[in-house]
Amino acid sequence: SNHDFLFYDNQEFSQINLQNGKGYGPFTLNKALDKIYTTRWDNKTDRLHIYFSKKKEDKADIGWNKFQQISIAGVQLNCNYIHPMLSQDEKHLIFSSNQQGGLGGYDLWIGDLTDELTLKNVKNLGTYVNTPGDECFPTIYDNNVMFFASNGHYGFGKLDLYAGVKSRGGRYMKTYNLGNRFNSTNDDYALFY
Repeated sequence: SNHDFLFYDNQEFSQINLQNGKGYGPFTLNKALDKIYTTRWDNKTDRLHIYFSKKKEDKADIGWNKFQQISIAGVQLNCNYIHPMLSQDEKHLIFSSNQQGGLGGYDLWIGDLTDELTLKNVKNLGTYVNTPGDECFPTIYDNNVMFFASNGHYGFGKLDLYAGVKSRGGRYMKTYNLGNRFNSTNDDYALFY
């Protein structure tokens, strides 16, 4: 961002060793490319959280407005909220968190965006996606498929890439490892189409 230099700070980033340095992760833009959700370090709470910004409306200024932390219903202290991804209809945000109520480690959660700065009705994506390990880096492919990384499902080692497939009821009911053309014995994550 042109005007908010805390968006990425090498010195600050080097101090964060979340899951072997995978702290900040990707960001997500809306279809109009004028709204962004990303992970940032919150100095007040000493944890990672999801932030929002909107592109400046002044056509002469190509910068973004100051990032603001989004309010997540049921937010818990000492937990991180990372790797946001907008749904195709831009009404929901999927993210990864180590908050209580999950299966362990970092789980994938979904919430309703009531406006740009508020996320309500937060729910865990369930046992077909989440494990006692870590699930992170969600990417929406279409209305029925989400790609994500996990070290808790059976795989080739460390983080592997998976596809979560929805059933007719709209819940994720199957998970597939993307195989050895995508995965290795090292960390594999953040697949985007």
